[in-house]
Amino acid sequence: MRPWLGNALWWLGCWPERLAFERAARRPEAAQRRRLFELVGTSYERFRESYPVVEFDDLERAGWPGLGRVLHWQPTGGSCGATRKIPYTRALRAEFQRAVAAWVADMFWRQRSLLDGRAYWVITPPVTRPESGSFGDDAGYLGPLARRILDSVLVRPDYRPESYWMDTARALLAARDLRLVSLWSPTYWLLLVECIQANGLRPPNSRPRDWWPHLQAISCWADGPSRAYAHKLQGLFPQVEIAAKGLLATEGVVTIPIAGRRPLALRSHFFEFESEGRVYPAWQLEQGREYAVLLTTGGGLRRYRLGDRVRVEGCYRATPSLVFVGREQVADRFGEKLHFAHVGRALEPFEFAMLAFEEGGYVLFFEGEVPDAPARVEQELLANFHYRHCLDLGQLRPLRGFRLVGGTAQYTRVCQLLGQRLGEIKPMPVHPYEGWSQALEGRWV
Repeated sequence: MRPWLGNALWWLGCWPERLAFERAARRPEAAQRRRLFELVGTSYERFRESYPVVEFDDLERAGWPGLGRVLHWQPTGGSCGATRKIPYTRALRAEFQRAVAAWVADMFWRQRSLLDGRAYWVITPPVTRPESGSFGDDAGYLGPLARRILDSVLVRPDYRPESYWMDTARALLAARDLRLVSLWSPTYWLLLVECIQANGLRPPNSRPRDWWPHLQAISCWADGPSRAYAHKLQGLFPQVEIAAKGLLATEGVVTIPIAGRRPLALRSHFFEFESEGRVYPAWQLEQGREYAVLLTTGGGLRRYRLGDRVRVEGCYRATPSLVFVGREQVADRFGEKLHFAHVGRALEPFEFAMLAFEEGGYVLFFEGEVPDAPARVEQELLANFHYRHCLDLGQLRPLRGFRLVGGTAQYTRVCQLLGQRLGEIKPMPVHPYEGWSQALEGRWV
């Protein structure tokens, strides 16, 4: 089957869901109330009185109450090897596929020339043996029609784990008709470019933009900690649209890219949002405010605190469009309460940067020539009263600096050693692992 035919069939198969999403987006309250009734058989008013807000540990302790038949337990990415597993059901799989179908239909509609070539959806080598029945690759979120036509529309490198990057690079360089790349972190494509250049797979004076003359779109994370890397990727491929992905987690999908916005995935799950101790349904969100996401899904989650923060930036039709701000996380060993979102903003000037705790204080691991980097970042952190108070009391050492070369590649290598899959590795403002100065090559500054 030729790529254009496979893509056209895929596109047509996605259109019914795109039209259904369009109708839902015009009446978000009705769509969400209907989705909640399908999930739990009750009204929102009764639902919020009957179910408490929960976190992962609450569900584990309770033995996942009310959970139906589980297809498999899907590992989450994890940040330091402590992998959690989320129950995957047929209903949850269908919810993911609804969201992906709406996005794919819109993408092909707005860039019809994508139909004429192949795509690369990142397939990452597992670091552990896959669970029985689990998704074998990142294309597992596609529906049954899409999976049947994958061979005609996807570039699928035949790689060996020990030579993953080289095998993948060679296969992609041979794909002169490559039109679309779909991945998670933009650092993945930056590492691929580094591999091609370091191993002489293209002449030294060649430009990455010329390697794939028909490449039109790279879909990846472009918000929060990934913003700087997406910007760097755009510099390497100025002719390519860097299409920001929606917010998707192992537990569920929150937003999808539609018409340049990222509206809530209304037809997939039921959503609530926390702000300043209060919980709001999707139809009561306010422009410009930040919220923490609560999910109710066909995978057995009820008012589940996802741990992601979002900000309302406009609407698609009448549905809120949400931008990922960062993880709803706080580094807090001695009461310093370093919010990841605050730290992420302090690290924006760097090519690569993160904080990690070592020997009584935080260390700034960074790449690039930023004058007085530790002092500059610490000045930003001192705006946090709790952090400043811990320094004044001597509970924390002042921020120290550790300069790296090739920070993204080094970070990725260590994260894989800690148990993460390649495609799930993402930048973190504050990393919980405490051995970075021994694991990374660089020098103290």
